[in-house]
Amino acid sequence: MPEIFLFAGTRLRDYLAEKRAKAQRTLMIYDADLLLTSPEDDVVRFMVEVGAVEEVELHRGQVKQRRAEEVVKENDPAQDYRFKGSRRRVTRKSVVVPFTGDPTLLKLRPSGSTMGGPQVRIVGYDIILSSDNDYGPKTPQALRQHFEQDLDLIEQLLDLANAEIRAHNERLKAEYPEKVAARKAHHLKVKEMEAELGYPMWSEDDTGAHIVPITRRKIGPTRPAASNQPFAPEWTLADEQYEQALALLANYRNGFERNPSLTADAGEDQLRDLLLFNLNGHFHGQAVGEAFNRNGKTDILIRVDNRNVFIAECKIWDGPSKFREAIDQLLSYLVWRDTKAALLIFVRSSDLTGITAKAIEAITSHPNFKTLGPHADDDRHDFVLHPHGDPSREIKVALMLFQIPAKVDPSPGQQ
Repeated sequence: MPEIFLFAGTRLRDYLAEKRAKAQRTLMIYDADLLLTSPEDDVVRFMVEVGAVEEVELHRGQVKQRRAEEVVKENDPAQDYRFKGSRRRVTRKSVVVPFTGDPTLLKLRPSGSTMGGPQVRIVGYDIILSSDNDYGPKTPQALRQHFEQDLDLIEQLLDLANAEIRAHNERLKAEYPEKVAARKAHHLKVKEMEAELGYPMWSEDDTGAHIVPITRRKIGPTRPAASNQPFAPEWTLADEQYEQALALLANYRNGFERNPSLTADAGEDQLRDLLLFNLNGHFHGQAVGEAFNRNGKTDILIRVDNRNVFIAECKIWDGPSKFREAIDQLLSYLVWRDTKAALLIFVRSSDLTGITAKAIEAITSHPNFKTLGPHADDDRHDFVLHPHGDPSREIKVALMLFQIPAKVDPSPGQQ
């Protein structure tokens, strides 16, 4: 894991602005019928959750030291020109301090900061501070003081970041009641105009560049005119529609968590079917069969010309090794350029933070992993992978975790 300087990256305010933009985009694509029939407070709460950012808390009282390790370093010619290009072994001592919150925030520069933090490694939800014995402190007392000073600086910068995050979250809470009400009034005005016009509704086929529409109708995109050379268009799912599907999944996840009785006794198939039932209430796209349909081991999918353009694989968390199998299973499906996918993981544990870190580690260490995606927050984590044997192609994968109640086995007297 490479070392980074804390709080020395891009500006935190730019990240928060993107979170506000994400909430606004979610509101703009929110299903009109769902918005008009849902309690307004519930919609406001959901939009605030989409844009909100969790503060980062450093658990300084849980600092632990790691065993000393020997590492090989390049000699610094500035210290002694005779050792230019040579290497030496040094002893490295490290301490680990856990934290909660979004790890991305530790890399961003808060407003009002004139300096970055210390150089560290971030592994999951742990910050690793290290010091070598060549140029660093030589005694235990000096080493302890060195680490304490680093922790003091981290906390000072965290205070600046968290103050900015609190202001961002409060702004969302203040803005969205009015924004949701305005959007609801807009949809209501459109519905009233349609009703007063008096004509029956007609659904027009989309035109344009082979975008699979997810709407309440059949998919009928217009193909380009035939040429002398055969042409097979590669279907893609529009980013806006992909975000809409994931926003609805996040909404259903919140519903699961608020109503634990719905999922207390449900198995993997039942949990998947609950999602399918709700998704089919909003999306109905069709090319060959239904857009959302179980096909073999594919849990949720959109198919066009017998190709899967969106796949959601559902699994109950059963450890990192089983999760890696789910990743391989997802990649085994027929995919191609700009394919959109999702891993929906049901967690029967209170340690959602720890399991999220393990899932992220499993994906980023997978041989098909290419890069991180744009989202890394409580809502979801995005990644870009490639299919087996074709590193030039990309699969966009969203990881979403659903916390559900743990099953309670009945006692012998209750069986």
